[in-house]
Amino acid sequence: MRDGLIVVQQTTTVAIERAAAPREPKLGNVSDFRRLQPTTFAETEKLLDTEQCLVDMTNLLNAAHVPKDDQVEVIKNQLTDVARTW
Repeated sequence: MRDGLIVVQQTTTVAIERAAAPREPKLGNVSDFRRLQPTTFAETEKLLDTEQCLVDMTNLLNAAHVPKDDQVEVIKNQLTDVARTW
């Protein structure tokens, strides 16, 4: 009976340590990014509109935890018309 109690205590200790351990953030993907409903971008001659769009998309990529190496591929889906040829 005592051995069973020790096993339960050890199991509980391990479970508590795992729950308290810092976790790596889950990496995001296109689906996570799209759930945030990003706008599409066609083109504009207004530099401020372009810059604001890039800032907004960067913020959404970070919020969705999309890895830096995947961000260009994810953003390409949001470009339309002439902007897609960039």
